[in-house]
Amino acid sequence: MWKSWEEKAKTDAFAAERIRAEKYRPPEELYDIQQDPYELKNLADDPSYQDVLATLRQELKTWMKQQGDNGDNSYHAETNPAEPFLDTMYCRQKIVNIKVGMNWNNIEGKVNVKLTSPVWVAKIHYTLDGSEPTKDSPLYTKPFTVKPRVTIKAKGFWDGDETPTQELKYWGPGPKYLYEQTHLKPILWP
Repeated sequence: MWKSWEEKAKTDAFAAERIRAEKYRPPEELYDIQQDPYELKNLADDPSYQDVLATLRQELKTWMKQQGDNGDNSYHAETNPAEPFLDTMYCRQKIVNIKVGMNWNNIEGKVNVKLTSPVWVAKIHYTLDGSEPTKDSPLYTKPFTVKPRVTIKAKGFWDGDETPTQELKYWGPGPKYLYEQTHLKPILWP
């Protein structure tokens, strides 16, 4: 979309002005709309408003986490591909994905587990006993194999921040026979 505006700006004065305004816009803006309804005086750099600005930053970060909002990262990634844009990465939706690859010819029911994260800087730590992953838990470096009856939990960590924990319970491939504990009758479990 941004490229289409740049193309249009070559022949359209409104588009050219819009791009110029966005290009030189400050990274943060804070206005007292009671005193300055036309938003002419940016208070973001005023030392007396730093507490208000810090509160609003945290509220924005919390809201972005709740909404799964990536902000304008896609624009920044396209325009500044060499520059990491870590400070604007507020999205904490399902950041760590757990994928289990089934091998139906495997008698033992072992499967390959792959952990991924769209946040390339996140270091993924995991547990196989159902406990909460920490930075001291095993670091994921490559796919690994697990046997049935395991609870995999994974979490991404970076720059003092972390993702929500993702969990997957793998009880084995199907169809297979499980035994009902009370009657000890075989049950076909799909």
